[in-house]
Amino acid sequence: MSTLDYDQIMPIVKSVATSVSSKFPPYVRSDDTEGALLLWTYQNKSTLEGMMEDGGAYIPKIASMMRKAAFSHCAAEKAASEGYDPSDIYRYSAPKIKSLIADAMDYENWQSFNSFGDGQPKAATQTYNERTTELVDIKNAMSKLNDDSYNILVYQFKYELTSEEIGTILGMTAEAVRKRSQRAVKALQKELGYKDAQPAPQAGRRPVRSNAAWRADLSTSYEG
Repeated sequence: MSTLDYDQIMPIVKSVATSVSSKFPPYVRSDDTEGALLLWTYQNKSTLEGMMEDGGAYIPKIASMMRKAAFSHCAAEKAASEGYDPSDIYRYSAPKIKSLIADAMDYENWQSFNSFGDGQPKAATQTYNERTTELVDIKNAMSKLNDDSYNILVYQFKYELTSEEIGTILGMTAEAVRKRSQRAVKALQKELGYKDAQPAPQAGRRPVRSNAAWRADLSTSYEG
């Protein structure tokens, strides 16, 4: 396997950092994004080394991966600056998704939810139809996950295996299982979509644009 050559990587880092940071004025500086990408490069060193074995073909592939990492960093910086949690932009929170996954996999029991049976807590504000809609949303989103992400969630939420038990089955560490599970839930959040608008800002905070407008800006400017 090739050894990661930072002299070859740095021009990509600088180019991506400059390009993506320019889409987030005044929330980030190019050198800050550059530093975040260098940390990302170190954390993904083995993957990048494998990609560099393809010769010149690795450059656009690595640049595309870096753009995604840079956009995540810049979006988080913007969220911190404007005083909201990046997870607030999603229709479904991570805890909400986790609470629905097992039931969404078990279609046969859905019909009993009108009485809030099967261990489900009673909630005066939630109707049978609302609950069913949530389960359909989760089920449809899960069908679009890649096999690795889907299988992790099946082991964890349907069969209730521990990270250590899943790691034994898949031949990976428990920590790797936990990280893959987190990525799978995040993928579900993105698949399930974003809120139409942010809550009204609190006193002393700058107004936050609607998520629809913010996402539209990103999608038109995103180069990956």
